[in-house]
Amino acid sequence: MKNYIFLLIIIFSSIQLKSQDLNNLSEVIKTDYLQKSKNQNTIGWVLLGGGAAAVVMGGTWHTGESNSDQIYTDNFDTQAFLILGGAVSALASIPFFISARHNKEKAKKVSLKIKIESLNCKYLKPN
Repeated sequence: MKNYIFLLIIIFSSIQLKSQDLNNLSEVIKTDYLQKSKNQNTIGWVLLGGGAAAVVMGGTWHTGESNSDQIYTDNFDTQAFLILGGAVSALASIPFFISARHNKEKAKKVSLKIKIESLNCKYLKPN
């Protein structure tokens, strides 16, 4: 048992520990949050634009028939699919916009950093 404990002490004492560079860390985190926000904002706009286009296409689909008294036509399934899929796509863009705004606010909070430094004054030192 003593040999195992001694071996663990030797192993743990020989491991070289490295710390993070705190000066550059906040800038890296800020740029990561801003890039993530930009990507999520782009995804949100693509989903919203694609969904709106699908809804407009489905709503204005021309059946090519002169009989406008029929409600159900051959293209009704396609129209309903486009309208429903477009609406779902447009609604799916909302969480991306919310996440993009949230990540942008996180980046702003990271950029505000307070550094506390000690005051070296001969009158304030304890006796």
